[in-house]
Amino acid sequence: MTGPSTNLQRGIGSPVFVVGNPRSGTTLFRLILTAHSKVGIAPETAFIIRLYPRYGHVKRFDERTLARFEADLNRTSIDLESHWKTTTRDLFARKEDFVGRSYPEVCAQLYRNFHKVRGLGPVEIWGDKNNAYGNYLDVLNHLFPTARFIHVVRDGRAVFNSYKKLPKNEAHKYAPALPRDARAVSLRWVDMVSRIDRQLARKAPGRHLAVRYEDVLQNFQPTMDKVCAFMGLEYQEAMRGFDQLNRKFELEPHEYGWKENTFKPLDPDKTSSWRTELGLEEIAIFERESAEVLTHYGYRLETQADSSSARRDFRPDIVKGRAKEFMRSARFTAIRARSMIGL
Repeated sequence: MTGPSTNLQRGIGSPVFVVGNPRSGTTLFRLILTAHSKVGIAPETAFIIRLYPRYGHVKRFDERTLARFEADLNRTSIDLESHWKTTTRDLFARKEDFVGRSYPEVCAQLYRNFHKVRGLGPVEIWGDKNNAYGNYLDVLNHLFPTARFIHVVRDGRAVFNSYKKLPKNEAHKYAPALPRDARAVSLRWVDMVSRIDRQLARKAPGRHLAVRYEDVLQNFQPTMDKVCAFMGLEYQEAMRGFDQLNRKFELEPHEYGWKENTFKPLDPDKTSSWRTELGLEEIAIFERESAEVLTHYGYRLETQADSSSARRDFRPDIVKGRAKEFMRSARFTAIRARSMIGL
């Protein structure tokens, strides 16, 4: 895949963004990709989006703006050093790599530097992963028009089961706060998966790929062969040893107890445990709201539910989500306009 100009390719390359509903295996998937010698996806912080309103319009960073940007990365809302297990002093050691570059180029260089500073070596393809990015695909596509997007999809019933198993008293500030009601989770899952599909088809035609979590666990090499081909790479068996790389470099912080499986080898049994751990009534409720999306992705229904049986009453959670999506879009459209006129 080629970008609109040689300068764009040299500055930002063709990054890969991993997106998906929470608890769908997106963190595990980013670690699998990072185990490839030519790919690097740093621990998630979402700073690209969080700092976009302040720096998205900047076309040429000077030293003063760069210093302000570095300070913002260290604020508690982002806390880059804690997530990346390195210092911004090391990441920005070569100021000449950043000065004179645009916001997307500065972000790209920062991700590339992460892998060098952490001793992982240079990479050809950098990337990022964040579940919240499913709400900002238009912004990412605007900043990185040559980017590839991989949508990791997991059986919604397994996602629901994972939500239920999360410790309720997790004390860490980054621990997810997720619903545990079958209908609420199904509505969220359907909305997120469908919204990502819809946005990628519209914003990034030919540059997106859907990957089922279950296929990664049960048919690793054929699935990752397809993923690597999508990224223009050859399959590497080293990707299967992602857990060893994570234990060596702590690419996912140990204190994130809810992600402990990223330090363990792949376990195909993780794909079906929901069948015995969820109640039949819970499964029926979930399937009644999500049958159409489940079957679209090839998941077999356990009950007689179908999409026509789903209740069509007022759904304030979805209405609220769509309203927030509209407001986000309007906000970032205004920021993009500011960038285009050079303010």
